[in-house]
Formats: sequence, C-alpha cells, structure tokens
Amino acid sequence: MAASCHARVTITEEAERQPGGALYKGAAPMHHGKKKPEYRAKPMTHAKDMKGAHLDHAARHGGAFFMAPNKINHLEAVYSPECGFQLFLYNAFTKPIQVGGYQAFIKAIPDSEDEAEVIRFLAPNKVRATLEAHIGDSVSRPFKIELYLKFPSADDPELFTVHIPKPK
Repeated sequence: MAASCHARVTITEEAERQPGGALYKGAAPMHHGKKKPEYRAKPMTHAKDMKGAHLDHAARHGGAFFMAPNKINHLEAVYSPECGFQLFLYNAFTKPIQVGGYQAFIKAIPDSEDEAEVIRFLAPNKVRATLEAHIGDSVSRPFKIELYLKFPSADDPELFTVHIPKPK
C-alpha cells in the first residue's frame, strides 16, 4: 500500500486501559447503565468506568462506523481501490486501540453474477493500528463486503456488512 494509505492513528496506553482496550482490568462494563444478566453477580463499581462512554459515534476515516455487539467496542470499516480494506478498532470512548487480539476476514460479494466472491484474511499493519487486506481488481464496484470479526473474548466471529457503491 502507498504511504498515503497509512492513516495517522495514535494509540495511547490510556485508551488501552479503558473499557474495550486490551489492558482494561475492571469488571465487564454496563452499557448506558443497563446491567446484563451474566454480570449480576459482580459489583456495580465498574459503572464509573463507563461515564462519558458512547458519546461520539462519528467515523474518523470516512468509513462505515459500527457499535460492536458487545456494546463496548466500536469499529470503522474503510475501503478504497488504492488502499484496499482497512479496519479501525476503538474502545468504549471511541479512542483507537491496537488490533493485535482480533482476528478477521472479509468476503467481497459482487453484484454481478459473472464475478466470483473474493475472500481475504485481514492482517495487522506494522504498528497494529489497523487490520488490512488488499482486494485489488478482483471485484468490480458496486459490491458488498461481509466482515467477520472475532473479538478477543468471543467464541465466534461477528458479522458486519459494508456496501461499496459504484464509482461516481
């Protein structure tokens, strides 16, 4: 990928220590004050850890922005023909986190029945700020990307769908 394809991402230890980060040591956080049944036996002292979380759901890199099913993490999927597919991960406060503990693959599904689907495994970039895969010209636009992302604490991957429009 060209140097212009490497987005500037600053990952801090503070972000990694907050809910959703790799270094977070607190109890499983609640989402907007709601307690999940599997956390009933744990004290609610972790509610303070989530104060101010989920206030910013704006995409940072012009991609499709998602709240993860775990209600803690956020992710942003970005595609361009030059840079391929890039996945950015964020903690509960929409601060960038390292992608090292995550596994993912994408399936590019063309609109045309004359083209085959393309599967690519995502790999971390050098600084572990994004998971990336280059699709190349294997699929013409428009197409759909199915992202299968396995979170470190999950048994199975989660599915996210991104629609890539026809070029203008």
